[in-house]
Amino acid sequence: MKNLGLGVFIVLALAFVLLVAGCKDTPDAAPTAGQQDGMQTVELIDGVWLTDLDQAFALAKQEGKPVIADFYADSCGACQLLDDETLSDPKVKQVLEENFVPVKLDMAKQYELGRKYQVFGLPTLMVFDSESSEVGRIRGFVEAGPLLEILEQLLEQPTGQDAQGEPEAESQTEQPEEATQE
Repeated sequence: MKNLGLGVFIVLALAFVLLVAGCKDTPDAAPTAGQQDGMQTVELIDGVWLTDLDQAFALAKQEGKPVIADFYADSCGACQLLDDETLSDPKVKQVLEENFVPVKLDMAKQYELGRKYQVFGLPTLMVFDSESSEVGRIRGFVEAGPLLEILEQLLEQPTGQDAQGEPEAESQTEQPEEATQE
């Protein structure tokens, strides 16, 4: 009887290891890396996302566009859902490509940025103006329709105000999370 229990445990442990290893090796689980104009990029669906926030800020300043930063992890189911259902939506892709400098930030590789910007859950989308000041934040999964509404609000607001039209705090990223407006 003891041998049967040990055998079941070993089979279950092996199945778990194979399942975890299979998830990490799935080709569609992670965006593919590449180069574009000397900048590190990650190709997502049909669009091109930068993978370096400083490069995104420089390009945003040059083009006068806001930055949208997608803080994610390959192991995050909601992050994958955001990629598959929301960021791949044709209308969302069009708005992002025409109006934003998009950057994807893998929290497994760029953990310090998550700490700097107080990203406590994934996925988190942060929007910065062309001068690198945070103007909006979306925590968790969001469907395409509501995301488009939020992005349109952010694009219409005057510089120096958050999505609700309130003056921005000196530095939202240094305030405790409960004081940060969403």
